Amino acid sequence: MPELSCTGSDRDGGSPQRSSQDTLAGAGRVLGNLALAYLRQRQLDAATATLHEAIDLLEASRGGAGLTVVSRDADDTTAAVEETARTADAVGEVDEEPSARDGDTPPGGPILPVPESPDELTSPESLIADDGSAGGPGVSLTVARDRDRDRVPTSRRRWINRITIDLAGQTIRYEWSDGTPGGASSISSGRGRPCTANGPCANQNNRNCTPTWTFHPAFLGGPGYTNSEGDAMAWYVDLGTGRGIGIHDSQPVLGRPASHGCVRVPMSIARTINQNVIRRTEVVISGKAATAPWRNRTCPAPPHHR
Repeated sequence: MPELSCTGSDRDGGSPQRSSQDTLAGAGRVLGNLALAYLRQRQLDAATATLHEAIDLLEASRGGAGLTVVSRDADDTTAAVEETARTADAVGEVDEEPSARDGDTPPGGPILPVPESPDELTSPESLIADDGSAGGPGVSLTVARDRDRDRVPTSRRRWINRITIDLAGQTIRYEWSDGTPGGASSISSGRGRPCTANGPCANQNNRNCTPTWTFHPAFLGGPGYTNSEGDAMAWYVDLGTGRGIGIHDSQPVLGRPASHGCVRVPMSIARTINQNVIRRTEVVISGKAATAPWRNRTCPAPPHHR
């Protein structure tokens, strides 16, 4: 494994200056090896940034005199980073990370019904105090539960009436029925299928891509919900696509496409949405996700790239 290193001599013996220079040089060599580790993991941006930091430290440790940074290994590492980047651009980066099949997979269970009316909600966030302010854990109200009383919500409970998902920006936000702004966060939407020559989600309705439309919750899953393959999808809100696509927690939220079609969100957002939507809630998904060709072990071996 190539390593960034320094050679030469220093006439200052054990001086404080020598000690400081050795410390910087040692840190530079460690960062050089870390850059190689990032490269093997195909984390190209991290590899390049770490390599530059290593070179800066090594150069600073010598002050331009006496010792010289051996740049051959650094040049080899930089070339390897550039070659890997070219290969990734040409054939798609190989993804060997395990990923849950959250999307385009039949639902599992246990399945819970979506409330028809806010009167059926039980979460503290849905309560409205007598003064009209949003409630919380300390608010206690007696709530009528006659589902056939009035299909137009008129109760003392608020609900999440609109969820907006921007695939281009990889964000989600929601708003309450009383006009109160809700939470917002980054998401990870569908990444699309591997082994494609072009963008796998050129059409957002492609397999393993997150579709665009205005949806309504179809059914819910609690904190222990899994799909038919046993993959965890906590606080699941199915969007009624027939493809097993919904909003949920349990998988990494990276701020970029990474799922099999679902919208991955942080646990706090997933739980709040799950516990405060009703049938009338609108889930508006729009935009174009920035997906790129990618590869896994199921793809045919690519041709040799020089």
